[in-house]
Amino acid sequence: MVNFLETILIAQVIAACVASSPRGSLRGSTETALARSLGDSGIKLIDAVVNATGYNKFGQLGDGTKDSRSTPSATLTAVRGVCAGAGHTIFLMNDNAFGAQSVGSNHFGQLGDGTTTERFQPERVMTLVRSAATLMYHSIYVKLDGTAHAAGWNWFAQLGDGTKKSRSSPVQVMTGVETACVGYLNTIFLKVDGSAWAVGGNLFGALGDGTKRSRYEPAQVMTGVKSVACGYFHTVFLKTDGTAHTVGRNFNGELGDGTKRSKTTPQHVMSGVASIAAGNAHTVFIKMDGTAHAVGANWFGKLGDGSSSDRSTPVQVMTGVQAVGLGSFHTIFLKNEGSVYTVGSNRYGQLGDGTNTARSQPVQVDLDDTLVVGVAAGDYRSFFLTDPSYNQSAATPSPTILP
Repeated sequence: MVNFLETILIAQVIAACVASSPRGSLRGSTETALARSLGDSGIKLIDAVVNATGYNKFGQLGDGTKDSRSTPSATLTAVRGVCAGAGHTIFLMNDNAFGAQSVGSNHFGQLGDGTTTERFQPERVMTLVRSAATLMYHSIYVKLDGTAHAAGWNWFAQLGDGTKKSRSSPVQVMTGVETACVGYLNTIFLKVDGSAWAVGGNLFGALGDGTKRSRYEPAQVMTGVKSVACGYFHTVFLKTDGTAHTVGRNFNGELGDGTKRSKTTPQHVMSGVASIAAGNAHTVFIKMDGTAHAVGANWFGKLGDGSSSDRSTPVQVMTGVQAVGLGSFHTIFLKNEGSVYTVGSNRYGQLGDGTNTARSQPVQVDLDDTLVVGVAAGDYRSFFLTDPSYNQSAATPSPTILP
C-alpha cells in the first residue's frame, strides 16, 4: 500500500511537484482532518517560504509581476507544496482551508478557477487538497477524501472524464486516489491500494498498457506501486520493493534500459531506488544510499555529469541527495543538509545563480543560509521551499527523511 507520508511529506518531487518536510505545524480546522488522513501519526507540515527564479512571462512565479529573474526571490509564505506547469503554477497552502492556489497562463482553463483568464496573483481554486499534479496544460487536484479532480486541456482525454472537452472548472474523475502525475498528453493516478491507472494520449506507449492506443477512461496498468513520475512522453513507476520500471518514449535513452527504443510495456531498469523524477526526455533516480543517477537527453548539460552527451544507461551524478526537480532543460538537486545545486539551461535565470549562463556542472544556489526543505522545477523556472523557523546560528538540522 502506498504510504501517504512518503508521497506528500517527504521533500520529493513528483510530476514537477514538491511537498515540504514534516517539521512544522498545521493551523486551523483542517489540522484535525489531516491528522485523520495521516492516521493520527502526529507528523505535521512546515510553513515553508517559496523562493522563485526564472521565466515569468505569465506571472507564473507568483510574485504579482511578469518580470523574469535570475536570483531567487520570496513570493509566498505558509506553503506546503508547489506544482509547476508549462506556464502556470499551483501552490498548496498551509492555511485553514488546506487550499490550493493557482497563477499564470490559463488558455485551456488549467488554473481551475472557472475561467480562461491569465492571472498574475495566486488565487484559491480548491480547498481540502491533499496533493496536486501538472506538467503542461492540465492540472489534477487530489482531495483529502481521495477524490481526484481535473481541469484544463483535454484534447487527448487526459483529464480522465471520458470526454475530449477541455474544462476550466475541476471535474471529479476518480475516487480512492493517493496522488497523480501528469505527462504532456496523459495522466497517471496512483490509488491508495498501490494500483496505477492511466488515461489519455498514448503516442509512444507512456500509459504502460502494452499499446499505443489512447484511452478515454482510466485503466489499471500496474500494482504494488509506491510512486509514479511522468515525463513529457515517458513514465517511471517505483514499486514498493524499490525497483524502478520505465515505459514510453526513449529517443534519448530516457528509459534508462541501455537502448533508444521506445517501449509500451514497463521495463525494470534499476533496484534499490528511493525516489524518482521524470522531465523532458530525462530521468533521475535517487537510490537508497542518497546517490542520484541521471539518464536521457543531456541538452545544455542538464544531467549534471559535466558533459552534453545523452545517456541511455543511468550515470551517478551526485551523492547525499534527498530530492530533485526536473525542468524542461535544467535540473535541481536538494542535498541532505538542505543545500541546493542546479544545472543545465539558464536562459531565463532558472538556475538561480544570478546569471544567464548554462552549466554542465551543478552550481550551488545562494539562498542566504536558509534551510531548503523542498524543490520544484517548471519549464524555465525553479522553486525553492525554505524553512522560516531555521536558526542559522544553531547547529544545522537535517530535514526529516522517512524510510
